[in-house]
Amino acid sequence: MSKKTDQFERHIVSSITDDWLPSSIPKWMESTGIRPGARVLGVDWVGSSGSKTDVLIRLENSEPIKISAKLSSADYFGNWYSHSRVIDEFGEEAFNRLVTDCTDWANQWKHDPAASMFVGVSICFGRRSGNTAREFTDVFRNEDIVKIVAGVGTGDHIANCLYVSSNVPRNIHDLLENLKPIDERTIDQLSSNFKIAYRPINPMTEGSNRRKCIYTQFKPYGRLEEMIKVTNLSELVQLGEYVPVEANSLNHNRLLNELKRDYNISIPKKLLKKELKQQDILSIQGVKEIDNKIKEQQDQSDVKKQDIFSIQGIKKIDNKIKEQQNQSEVKKQNIFSIQGIKKIDNKLKGQQDQSKDKKLDQSL
Repeated sequence: MSKKTDQFERHIVSSITDDWLPSSIPKWMESTGIRPGARVLGVDWVGSSGSKTDVLIRLENSEPIKISAKLSSADYFGNWYSHSRVIDEFGEEAFNRLVTDCTDWANQWKHDPAASMFVGVSICFGRRSGNTAREFTDVFRNEDIVKIVAGVGTGDHIANCLYVSSNVPRNIHDLLENLKPIDERTIDQLSSNFKIAYRPINPMTEGSNRRKCIYTQFKPYGRLEEMIKVTNLSELVQLGEYVPVEANSLNHNRLLNELKRDYNISIPKKLLKKELKQQDILSIQGVKEIDNKIKEQQDQSDVKKQDIFSIQGIKKIDNKIKEQQNQSEVKKQNIFSIQGIKKIDNKLKGQQDQSKDKKLDQSL
């Protein structure tokens, strides 16, 4: 369901501020069990929960007003039906007819110049024109339209009236005047352009729609020896054809995975927002890892530099010590040399004094 439709339904809810229904209401409302003048207990927006009721007006001692709301511009009444839902609402035979018709259509559509890459086809119900529209009554019965508009069964999720407009009602009186019963007359009006809309989904350009069930699937003729990448429809259809699906809830994503795993056919997919975020996270983590690695290497480099500086420092200290030791030895040698000279000088002086004494004795 689109945001525009959600907003439209919410505006309908907010427009109903009355505490009581009018004392006079249409006869068809009374026939459904809605009580004139009933007190309004609450107004709820049901929204896109799989329910056919979009707006629920709960009343005191009365059947509720269960509105299926549609914008005048809305094309679809039944959007993205699953296999189990088709079988539950229309029966297994109708499911098989739909699968056969969809497969025939796909094998014709693949030759259309307007066709783009697709591996499966999903469906919707409503207004449709062009080559992707099929007559509803080619597969279903005319009375089956009421199941798509109102739903099947009983309970609050089954709508009992229809509001089709581009305008939000001013109040509950305006709303009731524009509600339509879901009866034969309404169904006849709808059926004039009520179609099956076949939706071939291009996995390369569409993201969230790939989760929808498909009613025909591309089947290769056999497994390829090596993995190949296929990016256009003309290449794909040379490798196989479209065949009926079983009621196993197969969707586009599962089929794409099977084609790659079982047949070596790889078809690029548009990334979803969640996948893009995961890629961003991985990229950030990758950058951080690279940054940490660089820092680690820098730290290791700094340690090596410190080691080098330490070795150089030790060598400098060692050389200084050796230099000081050498200087000390030189000083020692110098000291010894001076002491030796003094000893020799003193020795000579002693010898000279002794010679003088001898000469003095001889003269006497």
